[in-house]
Amino acid sequence: MEISNRVGVNWMMRGIEDGGARAAHRTGILVLVVCLLNPVVGIAHAASAPVPVMGAPVAPSVPSGTTIDSGNLSSFASLVPSAMAFLIEHGLTVHVVPTRRIQWPRAYQAATEHYSAQVRLDSQDAMQNYVAGLPFPLIDAADSKAMVKIAYNWHWGPFIPPQVTLLATQKTKAWTIDPSHPGQLLEDDAHRDVRNEGSCEQIVIVRYMHTLRELTDAHHRDSPVEFKQRGDYCGPEPNAYIMIQYLDPDRSSDAWFFPSAIRRWRRMKWRGGYPHQSCTYACAQFWWEYVPPKTEAYTFKLLGEQPLLACLDAKGIRAGIQRQEGARFGHVDCEVRSAYVLEMTPRDAPEKILAAKVFLDKETYLFLGAQFYREATPDALVPMWNRQTSGTEETQMVLADDFYVPSDRPLFFLSLNMDEETNALDSDPPSNNLFNPKAQGYDPH
Repeated sequence: MEISNRVGVNWMMRGIEDGGARAAHRTGILVLVVCLLNPVVGIAHAASAPVPVMGAPVAPSVPSGTTIDSGNLSSFASLVPSAMAFLIEHGLTVHVVPTRRIQWPRAYQAATEHYSAQVRLDSQDAMQNYVAGLPFPLIDAADSKAMVKIAYNWHWGPFIPPQVTLLATQKTKAWTIDPSHPGQLLEDDAHRDVRNEGSCEQIVIVRYMHTLRELTDAHHRDSPVEFKQRGDYCGPEPNAYIMIQYLDPDRSSDAWFFPSAIRRWRRMKWRGGYPHQSCTYACAQFWWEYVPPKTEAYTFKLLGEQPLLACLDAKGIRAGIQRQEGARFGHVDCEVRSAYVLEMTPRDAPEKILAAKVFLDKETYLFLGAQFYREATPDALVPMWNRQTSGTEETQMVLADDFYVPSDRPLFFLSLNMDEETNALDSDPPSNNLFNPKAQGYDPH
């Protein structure tokens, strides 16, 4: 069944409801379904006792009710992600609200309790015996492997959806801050692909393993593929790409690119890390929230834990930007969370992956912010999440917006464009031919 209508945003997340029924739940501006199947009878349970959820919200280091703006930002600098600090400097107002727990989906929690005790790291830090749920629910900061375990938890966290579809006519908006009128924002969409990265307007991503779906679906069971993705309308010409990422930590991803000028698919091999030198914002916005890069493409260092402002209850489209007498920053509600800070050093790769620093929520492993070292001064990214409750009283973490601040372009930033798009919801997965270059009528080159 397909539903199409004109709504503000055009995002679709697909998951599997408990009991095996496939459904998509419309949330108004974004649909996110992350419910998973109950564990399958016949699968050996590695643990039967409940697994405690670590990473409880930190006691706020700034009182609820505090307002943070450009006038007092310096007093709270250690709490504010760098991209958010840029926004506050130029007019965004943050209201600090009480910190609240975020309940995992029940089936995900159950899977964690059943399977996590069997998960191990091998001598090369590759994950072994993982089935579903959170791989490593008990993190000891003194553990020499803590940083790798945290990275795997991010990659397979409770709010990573099994399927994501973005159908947009324009994925991002570009903004310039008017230096003569502080606080006023000027639309600058002529530069929304300022580095000529060929950002795709339409994206489909399907995960094939480690969602409980694949345990009952013969099409997915024991697949060597972690996920497949397809991008269309990439860049000013109708270019396209297909990428298949594998579970094997030593196997490179297969990638095919279709430049419309030559009308042939060109094949490449990627390590699986992003962003990289030729794809920064185009491979970070939306991706790091819902499709974290391949863990084995990096080495990690745990820099510590810290309180961090996170916007988890953003409302409406273009969270933080208001349109009254022109565009300008408005206000957002944020809470103080406890975050892991990881340094990510890329392994050798043909795509020249960028080093990064990432901030991850301790309770949910939600992405809370990052810095990407394309140059000595890093680019920065911060998400705006929208906490929702489904009809089954499950918490859903939905991306409302994110902001990318490139280091080489003063008074400029990018946001996700979440309106004026057609929302298509399809309860069935896309045809596998969508990810097959030969089936598209072109021969791989």
